[in-house]
Amino acid sequence: DGIICFGNTLVHLSDAKDIEGFLKKAYDLLNDGGIIAIQIINYSRIFKQEIDHLPTIKNDKIKFVRNYTASRNPRNIEFQTKLTIKETNEIIKNKIDLFPIFPEELHELMHKIGFAKIQEFSDFSKKEFTPNSIPFIITGQK
Repeated sequence: DGIICFGNTLVHLSDAKDIEGFLKKAYDLLNDGGIIAIQIINYSRIFKQEIDHLPTIKNDKIKFVRNYTASRNPRNIEFQTKLTIKETNEIIKNKIDLFPIFPEELHELMHKIGFAKIQEFSDFSKKEFTPNSIPFIITGQK
């Protein structure tokens, strides 16, 4: 069996304590040998390189702009989005606070809870994770 948490959803939790609680519940729900897979943004890169946006997504139907405002104390990211629907010129704006957990912290929490065979990747084809990777994917086994 498995649990998947993709799309940078984990960082919508309030803090490291909430993330640890989620991981513990996930661990308890998995059968022995079950896998958890999590995908977030590499927030270490965001903070170290002072990145304030992600690449804009454009196609013939939409334009999706994603910006960050990072704070170190308390550690927080305000994530602002602007989606333009080209056919109607409708603009949808949103902003939400995120808790930017760093890859090494997430790895440590998973280990603390009991996950084994923890692996880190930079994409879904299992390329090696590096400090300059944009996505961070981590898997662990119960």
